Amino acid sequence: MSLRIGIDGRDGFLALRIQQAKLDERIRESIRELTREYRAELVSQLRSPKGGRLYGQQKARSFYRRQRVTATIFGGQQVKVSRNVRVTKATKAYRASRPGEPPAVFTGTLLRSIRTKFPSREKGYGAKVFANRGTAFYRHFLEFGAGPPSRGRKGAGGYRAPRPVFSPLQARLEVELSGRVLAAVNSFVSGD
Repeated sequence: MSLRIGIDGRDGFLALRIQQAKLDERIRESIRELTREYRAELVSQLRSPKGGRLYGQQKARSFYRRQRVTATIFGGQQVKVSRNVRVTKATKAYRASRPGEPPAVFTGTLLRSIRTKFPSREKGYGAKVFANRGTAFYRHFLEFGAGPPSRGRKGAGGYRAPRPVFSPLQARLEVELSGRVLAAVNSFVSGD
């Protein structure tokens, strides 16, 4: 016994494949949109004002730097000469974050290292927002803390209390993502 698919069967199959591709694209677009929102929220939390200790509120300091210049001497002859130049550099005030707050931005390295990756179509759905470990290798120390807490001794050890920013947003993202994918499937089923 053999199965024959007529013209209607082939057209129906093609229509089903087209509908599947449309649903696939709706789900991917909802994931991309949520990922862009997540990244924007992450950046805004990192840039938000912090309530920790204030550092670096000092007067400008001067130092000397050796500089090579070309000087013209008698007879129009040019000679390379070294001289010391006084440079004045003002220090920038910086407010740290409290434990439990998202980390404060001082140099901007963590902000610049935030990347977004989407898998290829063959690998399924998803998105990844992360801080590049090559540039901001310290991201886990900020997120989860570092070292054992000191037992009442100030300055003992090198303990750093956690300053999470990725984890709280990740928990919210997972709940919202399942809702958006369900909404995309429901709108597909209803024919919107």
